[in-house]
Amino acid sequence: MAKKISQIIVLIISSLFLAAFQLSFLNSLSGSFSQINLVFLFLIFTLFLSNLKTALYFLLAVGFFLDLFSFNFFGFYLLSFGAALILADFILNTLLTDKSLYSFWAITISSTLVYNLVGVLLTFMAAGFSGLTGALAKGFWQNLFYQSLWSVLGVSLFFYFAVFLLKKFKPFLLENKKRL
Repeated sequence: MAKKISQIIVLIISSLFLAAFQLSFLNSLSGSFSQINLVFLFLIFTLFLSNLKTALYFLLAVGFFLDLFSFNFFGFYLLSFGAALILADFILNTLLTDKSLYSFWAITISSTLVYNLVGVLLTFMAAGFSGLTGALAKGFWQNLFYQSLWSVLGVSLFFYFAVFLLKKFKPFLLENKKRL
């Protein structure tokens, strides 16, 4: 019981610090550095190394804090990160056969695209279906490119860091699944 409570406390405190760091520091960087999304990287990495249930717990905690402190409507981050996480789990479990660096990149790029498109759709709906849609707005595709680039670089660093720390992993093939 004490172990479970301590895990919940660690999850809540780490989620609070990660959300605060994302909103107060990373989002205020200049240029393309503001497109670094550390929360997204941790969500994908949690899904990749554990399972969907653990990643959803982390999503609920960090999404709550992001929604609480951001200027978007409440539920924005929960919905957009949730859609990206569900897609990542679908791709990981149905389309990919091995957990490798390349599959990590495929999951990251597709999830980044879904996260941004869902975010644009939610913003457009919250604005009462008025104004220029986000995919047509100035800078959307450039920001998407930079966010994808930073995400791929970040997950590559996370991947090789995990390979170095956890000696049981191979640099390219982490886990073999049954093939058809």
